[in-house]
Amino acid sequence: MNPHDDGISLDTFVDWLIEDGHGIERIADHGDWLVRVEAALRNLPEAQRQYTVLPLLRGFQEPWEPVPGSDVPSALILKYVTDLRRLMTT
Repeated sequence: MNPHDDGISLDTFVDWLIEDGHGIERIADHGDWLVRVEAALRNLPEAQRQYTVLPLLRGFQEPWEPVPGSDVPSALILKYVTDLRRLMTT
């Protein structure tokens, strides 16, 4: 979610994370991605699974059309990744 109409998308953020050395695997087919995400979420222990987007996955059935700009502020992507890694090791 980018509040600026500057052409930087979530894919751009993912590219930056890959370039930064994060082990991210791109999945070209949206349907395959959805199946893998759902399986990974369902395999989490219940204590973690209850805090995931699993109940909202219907909203991800089809890829969204890109929209220039956003009303939602940009995320601090690297901080989020760092925080997620920290949570996964505790």
